[in-house]
Amino acid sequence: MRHLTGILISLAVASALVPSWAQEPAAARMIVLASGNDMASNDILYQYMDTVDLGALEALAAAHGEVIPFQDLIPHLPDALPGWSAGDPDGMMMSMGEVSYSLATRDYEKDGAEDDVEVIIWDTLNQQMGPWYVFWYGAYSFETSEGYARTTTYKGRPAWEQRDYSDNSGTLVVGLDFAQPVPEAAVASFAGILVGGAAIPLRRKFAR
Repeated sequence: MRHLTGILISLAVASALVPSWAQEPAAARMIVLASGNDMASNDILYQYMDTVDLGALEALAAAHGEVIPFQDLIPHLPDALPGWSAGDPDGMMMSMGEVSYSLATRDYEKDGAEDDVEVIIWDTLNQQMGPWYVFWYGAYSFETSEGYARTTTYKGRPAWEQRDYSDNSGTLVVGLDFAQPVPEAAVASFAGILVGGAAIPLRRKFAR
């Protein structure tokens, strides 16, 4: 999860800018994220997302009333694309206060180049609080000479894309299986999860 912490910190600050969604986003039961560094464009993120069977993930969510074990999410992570190598998949389940979720993640590196990509699948149980907050509920839009962020659609599903030209990094996020959010604690509690509770330890846990 080498990309996740830096993205979370920067987006937490930037999410105070213009809200990206025209209205409050619907709660996404599952969120799939592809992020990368040293990429010529975000095209590779779309190519990796193309290999994720989103319909199968939605069916998996429909079959689980409780949080999906990460062992069941790992098989849905993509294999390496031609010319790329994949690391071992990782996963975990997390419970903190009223927040319970699971995730699976895998890293990919382009052979003979600096390009790298990470794919994460979160089962959020329709909760707003969690490491995915800034990618979905705190999503924002902007465009400058240094990059952009914008809402979009991917295979008929709501999505969010971000690009930073300064380091050729980017992010693509797709939400699946929408429902009303479950009750949550105060947003202030989320700050502790973002900075001190879940996001940073996750990166340390999975960093190679």
